[in-house]
Amino acid sequence: MESFERMVVDHRGGSTPSGSRGPPDLDLLLRYADALAKLGRVRESLHAFDRAARLAAPQHPHGQHGQHGHGQNGVAVERLRPLASALLDQVGGVAAGGGGAHDARPRELTSLTCPACDCVLQCPVTLPCGHTSCRRCLSGRDARLTCPKCPYRTAAGAQVVTNVLVQRLVERWWGQELRAALLRDQGNALFHDRQVQDALRKYDEAVLLAPASPLLRSNRSHALYCTGRHQQALQDADEAVRLRPAWGKGHYRRGAALAALGRYEEALSAFCACAALDWRAPPPCSSDCEDNSSDDDCSAAKATVRGGARRPSRGGDRGASGMSHAAHHGLLLQDLAGLPADDDPYLDSVLDRVFQDVEKLKRLDGRDPPGDVLTVDPRLVDHSELDCVLCCRTLWKPVTTPCGHTYCCMCLDRCLDYSYSCPLCMTSLSEYVAASPRSVTEWVEAALRQAAPRELALRQVTHAQELSEQGLPVFVCTTAFPGVPCPLYVYEPRYRLMVRRVVESGTRTFGMAACVYRSGGPDRYAEFGTLLEVCDLVRMCDGSSILSTQGSRRFRVLQRGERDGYDVANVQLLHDEPTAPERLPGVRQLHALVRAKSELWLSSMGKEVRAEIERSFGVMPSVEDRWENSSDGPAWTWYLLAVLPLGPQLQVGILSTTSVEKRLRAIDKTLDHLAQRLRTPRHSHPHPNPHPHPHPHPNPHPHPHQHPEPQAPPQLDAWSS
Repeated sequence: MESFERMVVDHRGGSTPSGSRGPPDLDLLLRYADALAKLGRVRESLHAFDRAARLAAPQHPHGQHGQHGHGQNGVAVERLRPLASALLDQVGGVAAGGGGAHDARPRELTSLTCPACDCVLQCPVTLPCGHTSCRRCLSGRDARLTCPKCPYRTAAGAQVVTNVLVQRLVERWWGQELRAALLRDQGNALFHDRQVQDALRKYDEAVLLAPASPLLRSNRSHALYCTGRHQQALQDADEAVRLRPAWGKGHYRRGAALAALGRYEEALSAFCACAALDWRAPPPCSSDCEDNSSDDDCSAAKATVRGGARRPSRGGDRGASGMSHAAHHGLLLQDLAGLPADDDPYLDSVLDRVFQDVEKLKRLDGRDPPGDVLTVDPRLVDHSELDCVLCCRTLWKPVTTPCGHTYCCMCLDRCLDYSYSCPLCMTSLSEYVAASPRSVTEWVEAALRQAAPRELALRQVTHAQELSEQGLPVFVCTTAFPGVPCPLYVYEPRYRLMVRRVVESGTRTFGMAACVYRSGGPDRYAEFGTLLEVCDLVRMCDGSSILSTQGSRRFRVLQRGERDGYDVANVQLLHDEPTAPERLPGVRQLHALVRAKSELWLSSMGKEVRAEIERSFGVMPSVEDRWENSSDGPAWTWYLLAVLPLGPQLQVGILSTTSVEKRLRAIDKTLDHLAQRLRTPRHSHPHPNPHPHPHPHPNPHPHPHQHPEPQAPPQLDAWSS
């Protein structure tokens, strides 16, 4: 670059390599301008090209054109391509720096349109990710469809079905816009077949039905441009920009019409606005959404931009405006490069005006919504259409099945707990059940917010009340202990529902109580139990779940009840009574003795049994510093109680005691009993049960599934002091 500048300075002095004075070297000046453009120094490059153009004009008075010829000011159009690219890159950076242009349409105002074409939905399809788009706007490779709003891709060969509810609502609420879209499609097909006049008639009919559609205005503007009616094309382009200011294609149509009318400065500003909006926009859809119609009627040169095709703009219009993006930006560069140069002050003022217009795009903040927003006419709303067919209430967290039907998420889950078929059409949903978690249908939620905000708010309150109803959910299975892991396999429909509610409510807590009577009724489970906190949840493909839970606090059942098939209870939390100061030394001595016996007993086990215990419950906790002040006593005692081969009644009895001394004595007596059995030859060798309760397969009637247990030691009352 420095060598270029030195050579240019030498030529400005008028000296030549031979030492004689002569005109500056045109090729050197053009190469210098190219270098400036590639460095992003747009103003300096523009002045250098302007100087080269004025220098070349006398040498080429007839203005030859082509790749090696010169434009109307004596510089070949192709030589201006680096300058045009640098200018577009710079204005694109200006708009991207503000971050406001692409956020000008708030999400709640655009969520009822297709995320790919930004128009009323035609044959709406909802993918498992929860996003809904036109069927034809879905694109993909290798028979895998890609969502136009997120990276989700379907499986190869997956069939997509029209969303029944969305299709019905679109037809009811925007029937006129839907008919206009069909006319636009017919016009696009005619334009593709080069029947421009017939296409114009279709566009005219469509505009009468939907005058606020920027896509229709853009299509008709392009068709008018191709027939030479540039002033009318400009009017439609202006209207498209007014309706959707942050849409790059509208600015491009406007720039093309302005350039055809000879208003080059305004055209330059429009093209730069297009570049700022279009090239830096995030890729919401694939370019496959466009029909790639030919624009040869306009004698458009389709050149590829440096660096390859750019990302498509949001809602590229099809048919009359459906060129490939590489061709679109190639035209943009050619139009920019063909604008005439003038004296330096004038060029500076034009460039300043361009950057000012682009800066305005940064201030688009959505406070004045675009004119093409789809809104719902309250007179057309039938609230019964927004009700779930299962619970007959307003849809809450609506989800859509692969067969196209929409239900409340909770309602569908409850149905799938009993049958893997769609409640309406009985289509198998086994693969849908395996896909977890399920995504809420975004379009239906947005429609509810617009069409039935009051009903949706009431439904939310009702749902919150249901989750916060008094009563602790109780899993009737076995005895759990504070601080001890309790893995569970949940397969019964009622407990699937219970776990879903516990997780959704955010508490992630439920009660575990042992089943003491096999007969039904609320009194079949123990009076004392333990709160379990859900640490992790894994859903299986058949709808069952594997839970990782941890015991927290003990409770006593005060009142029993039932909700939707599972037990609930009002409970009182238990805590140990403080040890009297005069008894504390003896309790500490007992604690040390029982701890030593426990470690000896565990160490006497075989390696396989020990490994199984540690895999289920972990390693025995160490002794806390101030275990006397704990509400549940030493944590290691509960760990040992979970491992010791105790019967259900005895487990519940020890769980219910609020004296740490009594628990220590019970453990001590049990260990002595086990040691005595080891020394007695006539008794079978006792071994600890690594699964004292059926963790892998809990059941409200778990006793048939429990492992055989050795003879239980005497009851707790017999050991009490």
